[in-house]
Amino acid sequence: MRPVPLIVLSSLWLPLCLAYISREERERKHPELFRFPYMGRGDPDHSFRQPYEPSAGGDPIHGWFQVGTTMVTRDRTGRDVVRLTSASQANQGLLYNAIQTESQNFNGYFDVQMTTVRDSHEPADGMGFFFVRDRPSLGSAMGIDHTFQGLGIIIDTFSNSRTRNVPYLYGYVSDGSREWNPDTDGADTQLTKGCALEMNHQIRVYVRFLDGDLHVGVAMNPRTPHRWHTCFKVSNVRLPFNGGGHLAFAAETGHFFALHEVHSAAFIDESPHSGEGYRSDYVPQDYGAGTYNQQQVNMDNTNSQRTVSNQQSASSEKKPETPAHQTNPNPASRIHRGADAASSLAGSIDLQVYEVYNSMSSMLKNLGDSESQDTKLRLDGVRDVTTHLIREMDKQKTELGDLISVLRHLKQTAGDLTYASDRFSSQVQGLHNSLRTLREKTNSMSDSHDDMHEHLLDHHESITEQKSTGFGTIFVFLLVQGLLGTGVYFVNKMALASRKMGRMV
Repeated sequence: MRPVPLIVLSSLWLPLCLAYISREERERKHPELFRFPYMGRGDPDHSFRQPYEPSAGGDPIHGWFQVGTTMVTRDRTGRDVVRLTSASQANQGLLYNAIQTESQNFNGYFDVQMTTVRDSHEPADGMGFFFVRDRPSLGSAMGIDHTFQGLGIIIDTFSNSRTRNVPYLYGYVSDGSREWNPDTDGADTQLTKGCALEMNHQIRVYVRFLDGDLHVGVAMNPRTPHRWHTCFKVSNVRLPFNGGGHLAFAAETGHFFALHEVHSAAFIDESPHSGEGYRSDYVPQDYGAGTYNQQQVNMDNTNSQRTVSNQQSASSEKKPETPAHQTNPNPASRIHRGADAASSLAGSIDLQVYEVYNSMSSMLKNLGDSESQDTKLRLDGVRDVTTHLIREMDKQKTELGDLISVLRHLKQTAGDLTYASDRFSSQVQGLHNSLRTLREKTNSMSDSHDDMHEHLLDHHESITEQKSTGFGTIFVFLLVQGLLGTGVYFVNKMALASRKMGRMV
């Protein structure tokens, strides 16, 4: 295998390094764009909040245009609201931002409410938030033309397939050629599994689209924006166009109908002036914790009486009376996923308080106006006190969470100490086993040494015996040799003497 040239490796790593450096630079320049959920005031070019700021040309909301049945009116509490569809059949409403974003990266939230009406057996059809390439127009895809190109965050309030709970929040991307199918509730076009919402309560939806990553979260009550949960996340989402686009809201009704309203919206994009002059931690007064006091309640009640005639004149059709249980949003209708016990308890108490308040309000309908108003003010005072208690519980919950974190840290430390103690015990046991093995080896070597010593002694004795035996044999041999030599000598002598005697004779 041939080695990969160094220049090829550098060509692969260089784009990655440049992309990382570019993202770090973008995050430094646009920190709010990377934060989720975003809870700031948004860019004034792409946001609106109560009270709405009209444009110089007379439009009710600066930079936002109304199409179809959309109207800017006031709710029962006297606050501005964008009503996309009224309580009647075959409505299509559209509100879009005429100022285009700088890029496809944006971050923000919007507050919506879908309210049932008595004249409709079921709420329908739904509404959506859209990010599109061109200025949108009315159509059959939740009030917007189905040929739009861009991203849609749909809130479906009527289940055509009867297979899912509604309202249902999900997202899909349209390239302009694939039509959204209401018969399947968008199941064949949705990006991923969404989540269920609730009717008759104001809801905050957080949306961040950054480098193709879509993150959608939900807070079931804008007054407690910190109680939110992730609805869905999708990566590598590719839009069918490049560059900036338009933000839009749309809704429609069919045979059945409901009120589809947008209360506020706050978005920032990747532009040089994005978020300038606005605090990221800003929360509107009517949503902030600890600011909804008795004076505000009295002002709301006064405004609600003063604006009844304005609401009737703003709408040519008869508006059905909103039931008492729909006048106040449920601040704890859904605790965010993964909430702890303290949040669940606070939400349950909050829910019970508002149920009691609504039931008492229903009972006060038959009383006189002055008595009813006085009793409601007292109930509002009780509600504020209870809300204060709930906030104190949230504070205690935070402190309890800190204590739980400390206890969790102590538990982890104890676990680490237990693990270290077990390791030390294991090592001591291993050392003990090693010493026992060494002792056994030493005893074995001692036994071997004793055996070898005995063997050497035996061998020495055998060698000694062999030496003594060898010396005796040599002595006998030498003695025999000496005797034989002596005998031979005398024999020779005798033989010589006999020969001499024989010559003499």
